[in-house]
Amino acid sequence: MTVHLRPETQARLAAEAAALGMSVDAYLEALVEKQLPPTGPEQEPVTGSQFQKEHGVWVYRTGEPMPLALADETLDALRREHEAGLIGNIPK
Repeated sequence: MTVHLRPETQARLAAEAAALGMSVDAYLEALVEKQLPPTGPEQEPVTGSQFQKEHGVWVYRTGEPMPLALADETLDALRREHEAGLIGNIPK
């Protein structure tokens, strides 16, 4: 399949894909998959990053509630990062 896009649209897609660490093909496929209706109950969610940047903020987008374990892991990682920054700023 060939899709013809304006150069401005191509540039925006490339920039967003790069910001997410994805190839343009993978990013475009994820966007299209998100808009298509499910094919049946056995369909698996789209693979790839479940975090997307919206209005400058990373958000979790899958269409399903965020698993509690993922929320816990994310908060723990943020706390460790914050603590490491604080410890690194303590004068000796």
